[in-house]
Amino acid sequence: MDSSTIILYLNAIPKSSIFGGILILLSTTLYYFAQSRISFITIRKVAQFETLAYYDLAILFIGILLVLVGLSRYLSEAGVKVKAFELVPIRSRWIVPYILSTKKYGRLFVISSIIYGLFYSFVTSLIVYQPNITFSTEYLVSVPSALVIPFYGAPGQIPVLVVYITEHLGLLLIPLSVILLVTVSLLVGLNISMAAFAYANRPKNYGGQWLGGFGGIVGLFTGCPTCAGLFLANIVGGAGAASVSTLLASSQSFFIGISIPILIITPILISKSMAKVFEGGCLTPSKVA
Repeated sequence: MDSSTIILYLNAIPKSSIFGGILILLSTTLYYFAQSRISFITIRKVAQFETLAYYDLAILFIGILLVLVGLSRYLSEAGVKVKAFELVPIRSRWIVPYILSTKKYGRLFVISSIIYGLFYSFVTSLIVYQPNITFSTEYLVSVPSALVIPFYGAPGQIPVLVVYITEHLGLLLIPLSVILLVTVSLLVGLNISMAAFAYANRPKNYGGQWLGGFGGIVGLFTGCPTCAGLFLANIVGGAGAASVSTLLASSQSFFIGISIPILIITPILISKSMAKVFEGGCLTPSKVA
């Protein structure tokens, strides 16, 4: 992928999304440096940082919201433009808005993102369900209620918001986990919808080779980046599964870290290939499946 292509995609990022990303980065960095300067804890400092933690989390969610609103608005506006001109999809940067503006694949994107997001939330314990434990008795808390853990931790790991929804259901909101939840879920949904579009509209005369390279990448990484750890744990089985699960829990960020670049690159590669298909006349907007 050449530098001009990368610059083209970066220029398409909405300003509100960039501003939201900057807010997230600044709030995370400043909070980490603030808590790292504490040499000892007092009741007063705990109260101060609890308040600061709520502000930090509020800024985090506002930043995420700005990113999502900006991207949604961009895709919506670009989709309208794409629909107005049949020749637009020959440019790779218009392929994503074009695919997501179609009812079939737009719906697939939303559904797959939500399903993966729920799965990711349970696997990473963002959503905690413990039917054998009564929270109010075990942790001496009121239900429903929320509390914040202001320190200590690495950047993105603090502050932690714990929400007790019912006696057995709660939320464990860690900033980095929330960011990864939104990012990876949307990327998985995008990859699935684009892979489905590419397969349904593959040129008949290209044969199996056209999907060969994408098939391996999409099949391995797009379906479920989080499943890598679960798959390895299940292979070991028996007594070793617990040890492997413990090891993989600490390596979850590693699996996600590998998956995110591939989840970003794959739609770009698919877009470039589909643009060539449109340009070659093998597919026109009126013939899209």
